[in-house]
Amino acid sequence: MRRLWPVFLLMLALPAMTTVYRSGNTVTIPAGQTIDDDLVVSGSDITIDGKVTGDVVAAGSNIRIAGPVSGDVIVAGSNVTVDGRVGGTLYGAASNLTLNAPVARNLMAAGSTVHLNQGASIGRDASVSGNETTVDSRIGRDLRANAGTLTLGAGAIIGGSVIAQAGSHNIAPGAKIVGEEQITRPARQRRFGTAGWFFWHFLTSLALLGAGLVFVAFAPRLTEDTETTMRARPGMSLLTGLVIFLLALPLFLVLLFTVIGIPLAFIWASLYLIAVYLSPIFLAILVGRLVWRRPGGSLFLALLIGIGLLFVVRLIPFLGGLVALIAMLYGLGALAVVLYNRTQHRRKAAAVVPPQAPPQAA
Repeated sequence: MRRLWPVFLLMLALPAMTTVYRSGNTVTIPAGQTIDDDLVVSGSDITIDGKVTGDVVAAGSNIRIAGPVSGDVIVAGSNVTVDGRVGGTLYGAASNLTLNAPVARNLMAAGSTVHLNQGASIGRDASVSGNETTVDSRIGRDLRANAGTLTLGAGAIIGGSVIAQAGSHNIAPGAKIVGEEQITRPARQRRFGTAGWFFWHFLTSLALLGAGLVFVAFAPRLTEDTETTMRARPGMSLLTGLVIFLLALPLFLVLLFTVIGIPLAFIWASLYLIAVYLSPIFLAILVGRLVWRRPGGSLFLALLIGIGLLFVVRLIPFLGGLVALIAMLYGLGALAVVLYNRTQHRRKAAAVVPPQAPPQAA
């Protein structure tokens, strides 16, 4: 974000950063409406047809941005479609991400499928990670990709070089690459099913299970509240986690460069890393209870079931990494929301002080 004050709000784990915030199951910014500020929105189905003069941060299941955005767009969801012009940089993470409009600066996108169609264009660089990646648009400078299948359509015009790792690739005869073409196959040492990869994931999952059992034993109420927040406010949890994740390093650097804030910088880094490491346990408990069909059942058993399922999913190439990222963001955001709500509750409780009776005369 362009303003510095959200960094200081982040220190208090505030879930909302900007002036305009919208949430709900279905959220719509209609055509003709102008949001003259930054917009933070969360929900299941999100449609932004109006104009936003600042930045947009959106998290949900199905997201469509059709109106123009003057600033950056940070979006995470299941199905994401961008049909409106982005004046800054587009940061996107989704199962299916489709771009049909110009992006003035850079693109950083990750998803199972990523499509840059003919209506799209990237002013500078594009960095894409997707199992199925299709580029049929103009990119001003370099294209960097990590893909299972990379396709450059006839409408692809790459102003710089193509630097990619891809299991397979297809370049249409009409595609133009001004710079170098460096497309290599990914290394084989992490192929699915190898003993080393399996053993590594097993050890990391076992370590996470141990840390989760200790955390649940010492903070059962905090664990319950965080899991409940993930159920009740999924969009808000994911959005808050995404914001904290993106601002963690800038906040650390700001504190570090102030010199007097160096101790706070390392305290913040320590707390952040601990929270990031523990955050997947909350999604594991949520998943474990859904599978066990016992919403109020044992936290320990739910954690064991959830960690086991996450371990299996993490073995799947690409999808495992995406699920791990979502689990981290989801849990981190829900934990921040719970801690913020607790802080606000304590402040309100401290503000309500019963009047003291006047001293009686001797």
